Amino acid sequence: MDQSVDGGISNGNSWENAYATLQEALAYVEVYWVGQDEVLRIYVAEGIYFPTDDTDNTKTFQLFNNVEIYGGFPSGGGTYESRNWEVNQTVLSGNIINRAPEIVTDIDFYPQGNTNHVVTASNTEESAILNGFYINAGYAKGDGEANDGGGIFNSGGSPLLSDLMIIGNRSSRYGGGLANSDGANPHIFDVTFQGNYSSIGGGGMSNLASNPVVDKVKFIGNISAINGGGLYNSNGSSPRLQDVDFVGNLSRGGAGSGTFGGGGMYSAGGSPILTNVRFSGNMAVRNDARGGAILNNSSKAILTNVTVSANIAHFGGGIYTTQSNNQPEIRNSIIWNNKDNTGIGTANSSLRIIGSVVPQITYSLIQAHYPAGEGNMVGTIAENDPGFVYPILNFGVSPIFTGDFRLQSGSPAKSKGNQAYFVSGLVPDLGAVESDLDGNSRFVGVLEMGAYEIQEDLEEIIISVLPNQFKAYGTGDPDEFLYESSNNAVSLTGSLGRVSGEDVGTYAITQGSLSAGENYTLIIQEQVFEITKKPLDGVRLENQTFVYDGNSKSLTIVGDLPEGATVSFQNNNRTNVGNQQVIAIIKGADFITLMLNAELEISPADLTGITFESAIFEFDGTPKTLQVSGTLPVGTSVEYSNNGRTE
Repeated sequence: MDQSVDGGISNGNSWENAYATLQEALAYVEVYWVGQDEVLRIYVAEGIYFPTDDTDNTKTFQLFNNVEIYGGFPSGGGTYESRNWEVNQTVLSGNIINRAPEIVTDIDFYPQGNTNHVVTASNTEESAILNGFYINAGYAKGDGEANDGGGIFNSGGSPLLSDLMIIGNRSSRYGGGLANSDGANPHIFDVTFQGNYSSIGGGGMSNLASNPVVDKVKFIGNISAINGGGLYNSNGSSPRLQDVDFVGNLSRGGAGSGTFGGGGMYSAGGSPILTNVRFSGNMAVRNDARGGAILNNSSKAILTNVTVSANIAHFGGGIYTTQSNNQPEIRNSIIWNNKDNTGIGTANSSLRIIGSVVPQITYSLIQAHYPAGEGNMVGTIAENDPGFVYPILNFGVSPIFTGDFRLQSGSPAKSKGNQAYFVSGLVPDLGAVESDLDGNSRFVGVLEMGAYEIQEDLEEIIISVLPNQFKAYGTGDPDEFLYESSNNAVSLTGSLGRVSGEDVGTYAITQGSLSAGENYTLIIQEQVFEITKKPLDGVRLENQTFVYDGNSKSLTIVGDLPEGATVSFQNNNRTNVGNQQVIAIIKGADFITLMLNAELEISPADLTGITFESAIFEFDGTPKTLQVSGTLPVGTSVEYSNNGRTE
């Protein structure tokens, strides 16, 4: 697509013949491509594209399976390598009323006729890809779901949404930037949600009964009138967040009585998993709003290496958690220098707990708290200030977008984290996590608390993982994975881990909990652990003899087939007397194929119910014979010998 195209035949087969609008290309897709297995790629040059030429605000850019849409090409087109979506701004705009020639962000003055959903991703699979666009000026306002997802609306879809700036969209209900619902499980990668607004929940994004993967994402300056300025989760949603920033988002706390707030994130139910996440400068204001960073409303959230600082709320400036029977977990995390009605850095302003079920807190530093869990630091003494590079000390009445919450080299939180949380096979499984929020190695020496690792030049120790380590399917892992160290003078603690999985195949061996202490960094040489196919045992095919009865006979497997195994037979059917060899072939993706042989025999049946009796006849000059009595079975006949006499 290239709106600057001049001439050509507009069939989309080259930049010279490009369609002028994305809707033309999507119309082609809907008619000619839906249902095909091949992948279609659509390239879009910089410019502003609207979903309709008129003012029909129900029109949308619909995503389709096996269709990949890429923006960021220069005007006039170019190669895939020449695209730069941040420089060559390719904008999908819902501003169909004013049709401004630039990105608009004044969401308080959007006309209600703007497009309800700029993009729709409902009922798609991961083969539907949107990459390299700015999504702007949607205004979800109407009936039912028309109120959700001003930027992107996604009901039940699982597309890949990557390299996007979702900016300046609005909704009258949920998900100003993106609304996921009804089992939507998209993968959201390298996306920024900025300056979006919702009237109920999720200024940036909302999840209702949805479990997206959110990776390398920023929520900046989003607003919700009630809950979840950045992110709103409800109806059992359990998103998985890794390497995510929540900065300067705002919950306005709604009106009336209730538990409202969550400047950064609001969660009700479910079990969100947060790893390498920063919450800073978020606010929950007015109406006794709760949770400047997080309002955890009976949700089993699991926070690992999370930094929470410089957030503001009326109650619980950092985290406000209400629990009935769920127990959230806080691990390797720092909560410091937040503000609420009790002051800055108080126990309640750091972590306010409502209810009898308290969070499980380990290896963490929480200001004005000293939790009983393993590895926690004393948060009640000034000496344990984590030593942020640029902490926020002065709080105003607006969200804060400044601050640097990396740790200085002398931080008391240095090397105080627990590496064991990153061993594969645990719940949640964080075995694939290798870096911190900045993308630097998470395992330089002993890992730090919080979202960032301190960057220092440490002596390297090479860990040579031994090859040919394996197990048979269905059996347990070895007690430890074997390796050799380049420095045997340094004692190592812990053990190597591996990427989780139990199907036949290879799995990368990882650092696991192996550590040489805070003065060394381990370099793990690549090696894999193999799960091999398992021999099939406990099943057999036995010889069997049947007495002929006119019905077909066959052999069956003796023993229980393991799950995932199937059996097929060859030459396994016989009716008549005789014998034959039967072959059973047992296969399964995780098993070595087993071939069994046995003999199927049909033996003759005894004839019963048939009699042959003597008889005396009076001479009458005609031949006389004897006959058998009874019913002959099907397939039998009688042959007589010397059976005839006249005299």
